[in-house]
Amino acid sequence: MYTYTHKFVIENAQRARYNQQLCPYCDQHVTGTEIHTLLQCPSTKHITNDLILTLSKLLELSHQPTWNSLTLYQQTAIILANSPTTLPKNLHITWLHATLHHILTYIAAFKTHLYNMSHTLQTT
Repeated sequence: MYTYTHKFVIENAQRARYNQQLCPYCDQHVTGTEIHTLLQCPSTKHITNDLILTLSKLLELSHQPTWNSLTLYQQTAIILANSPTTLPKNLHITWLHATLHHILTYIAAFKTHLYNMSHTLQTT
C-alpha cells in the first residue's frame, strides 16, 4: 500500500527526511506513516472502522487476542491481510478465506478515498 512517506519529496533543494513528510490528509502534524494513515488519521478512520469491527468479530470467533490488545504493528499487519501471529498455522487458510473479501473491499474504498482527497488537496 502506498502512503505519503513513500513519496519522494524535495523541499528547499534537499530530500525531505522521513519524519518531515507530514500526513497531507489531516492537520495533526504527524508523519504520514502506514500506521497513522490506516489506524489514526481522522480523515480515513471512518473507512477503517468498519473493517476493524469485522476483524474484531473474527478474532473473537477464532479465540484470538482482542483487537484492542494488539499492538499498532499487529493491527496494521492484519489489515494488510496477514494472519494474527497467535493463530495456529493450520488455520491460516481459513483466516484468509474469512477476511480477504472484507480486506479487499476496504482497500478499494480506502484507495478511492485517498485518490479523491489528493485531488481535492491539489485544487485548493
